[in-house]
Amino acid sequence: MRRNFKVPHASDRTHKVYRKFHYTPKIRLDILTAVALVLAFIGIYIIIPTPSDAVEVAALSGFFTGIFDISFGASLIYALVFYKAIGVALLSAGLLFGGIIVRAAIEKRVGDLVDRIKT
Repeated sequence: MRRNFKVPHASDRTHKVYRKFHYTPKIRLDILTAVALVLAFIGIYIIIPTPSDAVEVAALSGFFTGIFDISFGASLIYALVFYKAIGVALLSAGLLFGGIIVRAAIEKRVGDLVDRIKT
């Protein structure tokens, strides 16, 4: 996203001289990349069934049983759906942040090509 401005450079009674100035906001892509990768890895780990899911889902099920006063069988299903939904949300957030990084890289390359064509 490139923003173009005309900044007054000099003026007298009859003329005003402007110089062109462009400002491109910088995004901290290194931090955003790390956050996107961590979120995606955690989301994938939660979505893929592993033996640790038995312990985590059972603990979450016990939590749901205590709070909502439902049977353990029903709370297992709710806990599993809730646990996998957290994984999908984390993976989606990782892909969203990763998409921002890819978009910034594409805009930079396309902007460089357009600038070269204009000159």
